[in-house]
Amino acid sequence: MAVALADKLDTLVGFWAIDEKPTGSKDPYALRRAALGVVRMLVENGVRLRLEQDWHKAWLRVFWQIVDQKYRPIFEKFMELGRMLPMSSAGDWKFDQVAAILAEDKAFLIEWANRFNAAEADLLSFFHDRLKVYLRDQGARHDLIDAVLAAGSRPISPLVGEMSAQPTEGGAVPPASHSVAPPSALPGISPSRGEIGQNDDLLQIVRRVEALGSFLDTEDGKNLLAGTKRAANIVAAEEKKATAIASSVEPALFREDAEKTLFAAVNQAERQAGEAIQNEDFSAAMLALSVLREPVDSFFDKVLVNDEDQAVRANRLALLARIRAATDRVADFSKIAG
Repeated sequence: MAVALADKLDTLVGFWAIDEKPTGSKDPYALRRAALGVVRMLVENGVRLRLEQDWHKAWLRVFWQIVDQKYRPIFEKFMELGRMLPMSSAGDWKFDQVAAILAEDKAFLIEWANRFNAAEADLLSFFHDRLKVYLRDQGARHDLIDAVLAAGSRPISPLVGEMSAQPTEGGAVPPASHSVAPPSALPGISPSRGEIGQNDDLLQIVRRVEALGSFLDTEDGKNLLAGTKRAANIVAAEEKKATAIASSVEPALFREDAEKTLFAAVNQAERQAGEAIQNEDFSAAMLALSVLREPVDSFFDKVLVNDEDQAVRANRLALLARIRAATDRVADFSKIAG
């Protein structure tokens, strides 16, 4: 299985590196089948594999081959001249020329680094599409898959964790950055790249989808979904209208007990769900979110969000944004039907 995975991943990375991808119904190199084979091996055998990490070195190898082709002859020429000429005359000349070349070809390095970053993200998206096909064949709901894949894709809100005693305790650990030394003679050059995050662990995605589906089959899950979507829709509508939303939730502006209760519940849910996600206990994360059900229902029954007092209205919208941010750690509930 290890050899089969290595073969398929190497094939896919290579074709994406040269921008030879399936188009429409055409897939002459059976790349869709190769990706689906990877999905099946990982999911059906319970294999944890961070795809982004495992193909990262393959991307860098191709990148440095391209860089070497352009820069190695120049670099070696400078080194040879430095050995041949007296240091007094060679030093200034060599550094001036190196600076000029690097300034002239900076765009070359940036272009290729960005090209590989984009190709890597596109390949992960391709795997997500194959995973959706596989899961739909297994009977999974497409909207739950989309909701899990979109979890955390929204820009991190400054509201998350505001005013709680331990706002980030137990939060998911951000993906570690990679540091891979270039295999060429060129020192200090490293392609810039972004992190994809946990969505490259296909088995984890499957487990999150299963936990979300089980939770939404319960009464608490159905009711929380309705309340959460209502909160998210209100916030999204006000964001479109550029309505003022407070940068943090201020308890001193609460006028109703329902606001205080919901605020406490959100703080608890954020902390407990974060701990569960870090431990990869997705059923526990759903259970942690279930404490929001009654406070959310009570808030909408007893509190008028669009209060005449602008500060109170902005504070209540910030509280609703906290609900959206808390549930986003597990799944984007706005993408779930019903």
